[in-house]
Amino acid sequence: MIQTKKETETNELKLQIEKKLVTMENNLHEKNMKFCDTLAYNNKIRHEIECARNERNIYYAIHQKLKDKLIHLNKLKIKLIQQASLTYDQRADAKNKSNALKEKNDKDNIGFETEMKDLQRIIDHNDQLKKFMTIKSDERLDWKQKAENRRRKYGATGEIAQQQRSIKIQEYESAMNRLQLITRKSDVEQMTRYYKRNEDDNFTMFKYVTELNNQIECLNDNIINIEKTINEYDEEQKVFERQRVNKMTELQAQIKSDKEAANTAENRTIHIHKLLDQIKTEIKQLTIKLGCDLSGITEMLGGDGDQITERNLMLYLNVLEQRVDELLSVKCYSQTKGHSDEMIQENPKITLATNFMETVRTNRDTSLVLPSLQDEDDTNDDENTPTSIRPLSQAEIIGRVTRQLQKLEAKHHPSMNTNKTYSRVSSPNRRLKIRM
Repeated sequence: MIQTKKETETNELKLQIEKKLVTMENNLHEKNMKFCDTLAYNNKIRHEIECARNERNIYYAIHQKLKDKLIHLNKLKIKLIQQASLTYDQRADAKNKSNALKEKNDKDNIGFETEMKDLQRIIDHNDQLKKFMTIKSDERLDWKQKAENRRRKYGATGEIAQQQRSIKIQEYESAMNRLQLITRKSDVEQMTRYYKRNEDDNFTMFKYVTELNNQIECLNDNIINIEKTINEYDEEQKVFERQRVNKMTELQAQIKSDKEAANTAENRTIHIHKLLDQIKTEIKQLTIKLGCDLSGITEMLGGDGDQITERNLMLYLNVLEQRVDELLSVKCYSQTKGHSDEMIQENPKITLATNFMETVRTNRDTSLVLPSLQDEDDTNDDENTPTSIRPLSQAEIIGRVTRQLQKLEAKHHPSMNTNKTYSRVSSPNRRLKIRM
């Protein structure tokens, strides 16, 4: 009877142990899933931080490039302004020269017209004198012919002929007196030389007038050519002015677009810095809540280890991950030992593990919106994920938890048998069996 009762109690105890093992295995599987999710979320945050750093470097490169381009555009703008000023000065000089040439041409035309009038008056006077002399010469020939006819008619010794001769002599004397009065010369040879000299002077004046006419024609041609050149320069200046205005408009539009791009990149960088500050604050709060040991970081970095920066961010994440592993180990150990709720509350390590799970669950609900990067190597991180940040398999978690449990048990219960081993038995129902 006693044996039957013992067997019944043993069977009930086995059933309770099996039920408890099934419950613990399910809890372990659930915690393992949560731990894997936490590691995946941690990996995602790391990847986003790295992408943000890469984007910041890209922004700095683009900002420097835009700055250099803006400096180059300012230099080009100054150069164009200098060229435009020089061209404007050259245009003003050409216009002044053109005005001076026009004024000189007007003065030359006025002098030429005055001189032409004087020469024309002299030429007209000489023509009239020549005509007069020709008429007088013709009259003299007619008179000789008439005298010859009269001589033949009346004879050489007639009174009429003598009278006519005396009259003719008087006419010659009167003509000679008039010539002397005009020329103011008393000698015939001097009068002849004076007449020839006047003829030579008239011919020289005629040649001079002809040369002046030729020079005037050349000057008129030069003036026409200069006016054509000035018109061509004016057209070229207008074309250059239009090109300069178009170029300045294009440069101003390009500078405006570059400034807008720089402002956009600056705003994006400010947004990224804000997100990085939020991430640093969250990580700092997690390290404080979980009670992470930061002495190693402080010793390694000195005074810079107190604050989270971009350089020591990965060190903080590694410390945080180690602390999460420790707390999960403590949690699994506590559930494996079957501690009640009161014992869990009394034990500070188990309470800390429970608070950590609640903190992880709360922080998982908090979403951080990071900017998407459309750059390079978006798909290569999964293949190159290091072992420290990839999700652990169930066998690795069991092994790590077993080692932590052995250390804790050896530390807190030195009197207990240290030959206990925990092993994971692969079975269809996923049960944990304890072998003494």
